Amino acid sequence: MAYVTGLTLRRAADLYAGAAKTDAGDAQVLADFAWRNADRLTWTTVTDELLARLRILNGRNTDLAADATRAANRLVTLC
Repeated sequence: MAYVTGLTLRRAADLYAGAAKTDAGDAQVLADFAWRNADRLTWTTVTDELLARLRILNGRNTDLAADATRAANRLVTLC
């Protein structure tokens, strides 16, 4: 497994046409970046601890997205 920082990915995405940020677009940029810059990737070993930490991080991200959606929906109903 390799790691690319979010800043590196955003800078790479700036080189592609279109401003829309989508998961599919990010996947394409990441795949192209990895293919062209394999020597710049940070490689890591997948362990059970790493997978557990990634699951926790992903769960936290999902919780934050749900909280943001609830807050936005509350604002809409108040207006």
